[in-house]
Amino acid sequence: MSSFSEKQKQFKEQAAHEAIYEATLKVVSRQQGDTPKMQDIAETAGIATGTLYNYFKNKVELLTFVDDKLRQTVLKKIKQVTASNLPADEKLRSVTMEIFSFCRAHRIFFDLAEQFDLKARIPRIQKENGLNQARGCFARILSEGIQQQRFRQVETTMTSKHIFSTIVGTIEIQKWLQDYEMSKEADELTDFFLSYLKM
Repeated sequence: MSSFSEKQKQFKEQAAHEAIYEATLKVVSRQQGDTPKMQDIAETAGIATGTLYNYFKNKVELLTFVDDKLRQTVLKKIKQVTASNLPADEKLRSVTMEIFSFCRAHRIFFDLAEQFDLKARIPRIQKENGLNQARGCFARILSEGIQQQRFRQVETTMTSKHIFSTIVGTIEIQKWLQDYEMSKEADELTDFFLSYLKM
């Protein structure tokens, strides 16, 4: 059983990590993609630079933490929509728009993550786990749509895999074109999915 002081220490560490996460996103956004300085992040978080280094040994470790937390955040949002009481077709639209909107909102950080090649630091099993969870949400939405007779019969696992891959691929193409608005693409893609799935 954890003592009060241990729980207090854990709470303090969680609060510090959250403050550092928020501060990093603010600094990255403010600097429009320039490599952030640890000193600026510490100052924005309201802690000493030395304290920041107590939590993260270097900038890459810090950015990897933020990248992972961002991915967990969007996955949590996808799961929330999937678990909601919306009809399946509205869930599919909402989840697709949520992914595009999230990537647009955090595009500067994701561009920075590519510069630092943060994806190379993520273990393959962790990547596969995240992909499987996201695809699982789409598969659940498809199953619900079939049960609600809003969608025609499809093989849900394979279809969810292709839907998710198409979303990611479209986002990557838009990034390559340096067109970060993506609202039109999100709408067109959702309409395409629904036209394929509708009975």
